[in-house]
Amino acid sequence: MLLNYCIGCGCDEAHACATDAARGLCWWMRFSARHRAGVCSYCEDQLGHWDGGGRTPRLELVADRFHRQALFLYEHEAAAKSWVNAPHQLLDGRSPRQLILAGELERVYAILDQLRDGAFA
Repeated sequence: MLLNYCIGCGCDEAHACATDAARGLCWWMRFSARHRAGVCSYCEDQLGHWDGGGRTPRLELVADRFHRQALFLYEHEAAAKSWVNAPHQLLDGRSPRQLILAGELERVYAILDQLRDGAFA
């Protein structure tokens, strides 16, 4: 299934940002069905880029912010960031960050979903 991605962090409808208990999950501030992309409420700093015509995920930003999607595994943000930067056997010895930068976000989400299923089974 093809999902819509935030150009700033890579979140999608199945993997919303939830870094602030007071604000809850993120939501679309800008969205284009044609481009399958948008800007979520946690990436408000990307509105200028979006409004200037940017519609593709900014992979460097996504890699830097992707830890938000792994917070369910960890109590602290630093641990989630470490997970994104560490090589993993499930990813053929590559880190989620490396795969994101290579444009393989769906592959990272597949592993994250496997971990989520195991954590909440």
